[in-house]
Amino acid sequence: MTTPLIKFFKTLFVPKSNINLDNRFFLMLLITIISCIFSLKTQHEYINYLFIAKETFKTAFFGFSIYFLSYFILSYVKNNRISHFLKNTFLILVCLFGIVDIFNAYYFNMPISTIMIQTILATNPSESKAFFESVILARPLIPILYIVFLCSFLYFMRFNMHISLKKTCFINGFLMLIILSHGFKSLMTQHTLYYTTNTLANSTPLTKSLYAFYLAKTEQVGLKFLENLNKFSKKDYLSVEENPIANVVLIIGESASKNFMRLYGYNAPNNPLLSKIANERERERERSKTPFALYF
Repeated sequence: MTTPLIKFFKTLFVPKSNINLDNRFFLMLLITIISCIFSLKTQHEYINYLFIAKETFKTAFFGFSIYFLSYFILSYVKNNRISHFLKNTFLILVCLFGIVDIFNAYYFNMPISTIMIQTILATNPSESKAFFESVILARPLIPILYIVFLCSFLYFMRFNMHISLKKTCFINGFLMLIILSHGFKSLMTQHTLYYTTNTLANSTPLTKSLYAFYLAKTEQVGLKFLENLNKFSKKDYLSVEENPIANVVLIIGESASKNFMRLYGYNAPNNPLLSKIANERERERERSKTPFALYF
């Protein structure tokens, strides 16, 4: 049983003689550069073109590394249909999150971030629908231009770059060497790899969105854990329910408050504490009416 399975994977995943960098590859790289420029303009009050050029080049390099490594992995898929399906799915996701990043940066001055993901997760479907109809559909210029640009690029850009497997391995080694050097510099200067991992995670619209979603869910779990720690628990209680009171009656006004739970409204025979208070109140009321009744 194992041998046919191994043969199946050998026939399905076989490295090709070369890698074809088609128009989808260059379109994803171009979308990454454009979304990076829009995002950088939202993070700084004054536009520094030298800084934008430096960060854009860094993002383009890391984005190229991710896309090239993805194409290298997909080159092991022998079935062309599966390979094209995965590449098209990758392209659609990058284009989708790219327009989200550009749209938010242009209209709301906010790129894809943890705060934006938390806001989306906190809204219900009706609020999301109302926001989509009143905000996004009311500003259709950028989405329309974006779709026209994508279709025009894919239709007119027919450039393909074929790279042999030997050169591909050399390029991957060179890219990994630069990334490791960047991580080593970050480790030596800042004593952490966060700068390198954060740059890698935010280098493409897809990875940026996934990383922001991961941070948002992690912060939600952490806040929920701290909230549970801060809850007051009585002795010998394993947990505290979120809603310990099933029904809450809110009475506003002094005239209505005089008749609540026999004291103020309806009877509560199964509540000995309130019944005792009610009886004491009745005795005090009778005692106040006849202060000299005890002497007769």
